[in-house]
Amino acid sequence: FSSFGEATEVAPQRTSVTPTSSGLLDFIGKGEGGYDSANRGTISGNIVGSQMVAERNGKRVSSMTIGEIRELQRIKDPNNPNRLFAVGKYQTIPDTLDTAIKGLGLSDDTVFTPEVQEQVGLYLVSEKRPQVGRFIRGEEGVSEDDAMLALAREFASIPVPRAIRKGEFGSWPKRNLKAGDSFYADPDASKGNRPQHTVEETRAILRQARQ
Repeated sequence: FSSFGEATEVAPQRTSVTPTSSGLLDFIGKGEGGYDSANRGTISGNIVGSQMVAERNGKRVSSMTIGEIRELQRIKDPNNPNRLFAVGKYQTIPDTLDTAIKGLGLSDDTVFTPEVQEQVGLYLVSEKRPQVGRFIRGEEGVSEDDAMLALAREFASIPVPRAIRKGEFGSWPKRNLKAGDSFYADPDASKGNRPQHTVEETRAILRQARQ
């Protein structure tokens, strides 16, 4: 489980959870992690310290405040057992968490509960990746492939819908990709990011979520 979510332009969108969007969020979570999941980042592209139930200082991830999580995310060394990198159901990395905190108006005192994590997940798919939100709302001008690629750029467990050339999006991807690969696949890593869903499964859930 790991989410990458490189920086992107954020556009304001609606943030209320609907039955269709919650179904999409649960689909994403199945490939990313649980409310207490975490890892310590990567070494040479390999994910280290993955835990379905991670504890630091006697607290599980979902019992920590955002401030406590951010403090542990500031640790730079992936070998440090106290470090946190990707956290929670949506495997939110430091920069992405900072973006969501600002966008949702959360404070460091906010506990990273399942409810808060769902707010973060919805923010990621509807605001940080506005193409997904537009597709779900049935707006014109956003194709299924557009929405799926936006999801794949946010969540490493979501496959890309088409072939993508190395470096087509700046420094990403790190190698030429075929449909079904993870956008964040690392050619040098044996325990790197891999898709946890098929292209067909992802297309089906997007169609189901479309209003």
